[in-house]
Amino acid sequence: MHELAATSADRPDVTVLYASMTATPRELGEVSMTLVPPALSPREREVLNELARGATYADIAAALFVSENTVKTHVSSLYTKLAASRRSEALKIARSFRLL
Repeated sequence: MHELAATSADRPDVTVLYASMTATPRELGEVSMTLVPPALSPREREVLNELARGATYADIAAALFVSENTVKTHVSSLYTKLAASRRSEALKIARSFRLL
């Protein structure tokens, strides 16, 4: 029964197992330089511009003639597309992609 037990010397190192699936620092740098900005709908762009202006959801809803819930839906979609979790982060990312 002891013959079936594998020792740590018999198993490859985890870094060896996943080396081919893990990006090197150089590859990561190249990818970040070639990221494509997310495709935003015209309405999402309008909402984004209003957010950058500092408008509240109520202000945006009034300016765009939609409900606050619709604004919240657009903002949620923007956060998802920009991989952001708050307004300042979304605006920073949008600026880096020159969406503003």
